[in-house]
Amino acid sequence: MIPLLGRNSPIVLSTLLRQSQGIMTPNVVPAIQTAQWCRNGKVPNALFESMKSQSGNYAAVYRTKEICSWGATGTATGSDTVYRRWAFHTGPFTTALSVLISPYVATVANGKSMGARLDLTPGDGSGTVSTSYLFGIGYDAAVVSPYATVLTPVTSIVTVKPDTDYTAAIVCTDFGGIAGAAIGELASLTEVEAGYLPENFAQGSNIYADTRGALAELASAIFKRGAAQVMNYWGPISYSSTTPGNLFETSVSTISPTSIGPYLDFTGKARLANNGGVNAVVAVYGTAASGADSLIDVMDQNGNTIAEVDLGDGGGTGWGYTTCTFPATLAKYDIQIRLDGGTGTMSVDAVSIYEYE
Repeated sequence: MIPLLGRNSPIVLSTLLRQSQGIMTPNVVPAIQTAQWCRNGKVPNALFESMKSQSGNYAAVYRTKEICSWGATGTATGSDTVYRRWAFHTGPFTTALSVLISPYVATVANGKSMGARLDLTPGDGSGTVSTSYLFGIGYDAAVVSPYATVLTPVTSIVTVKPDTDYTAAIVCTDFGGIAGAAIGELASLTEVEAGYLPENFAQGSNIYADTRGALAELASAIFKRGAAQVMNYWGPISYSSTTPGNLFETSVSTISPTSIGPYLDFTGKARLANNGGVNAVVAVYGTAASGADSLIDVMDQNGNTIAEVDLGDGGGTGWGYTTCTFPATLAKYDIQIRLDGGTGTMSVDAVSIYEYE
């Protein structure tokens, strides 16, 4: 007689067989997986919500970018001399710039207050803000060899406006020499500022729809308006021909894989809004020829024009801008300059390219 109950009963054996065949599952309630499902069974998991906010805040604070870096030397010979000039756009959470300038002594300037100055001009028309740096008093040529003397780098934190177009210049002052400079963004983490997220959710506290929306808005702002500085170029280059010339080697007019030009990497930055391209600003500082449009063209390797900046034909000096769309790939580009009819001489002092929304 086979027992109806017990280890070897037909009911138990049948149940085990059906379980092994996947016909039925044990009636066991699984443990609550708060870390996986972000729930504690009733309400959203407070720890997970705080961790999401923390990740967003980390992105706002640490996803900053380098604005410029230069490694060449420059010297003022008495009057102020521009060392480098460029254009850029601050990120949506940028509050300041970290500035480092490395000085050196290139000429004897006994008793001179050798230094530098950083000029920042926002595109909102609020005026230029200048920060001055003192390297030290010039040496006497009879006592100290000036060419081997390197002074201590100077650093500062300079306040800027977030999400703003800027033009900038580093200027050598009073015989000051510069060996290099590097400038990067800084963002501050303050929960009371718009866009930053609270990290103090407690168990049982309310989590509102706009709390989660703030995280989405922060991420969107970073990836749409916190885009990278692509390149900076400093001349100056003068040109007087209607035949296009390469900005880096004006005797070259043919675009080829071996012609001089920057490799720009836009991989992974495609935007659905513009069919997979990457939006960018091309900014050029220079002097236009008198009587002929002065053009700067960014060309791809197939000779297609990606962007064109016209400095005008009136002989004036200043910034010219255009917007364009680059393909989301790594490719080499040529930057060409030319006069569009007429005669005269144009000059290009600086070219900057930066991404934008």
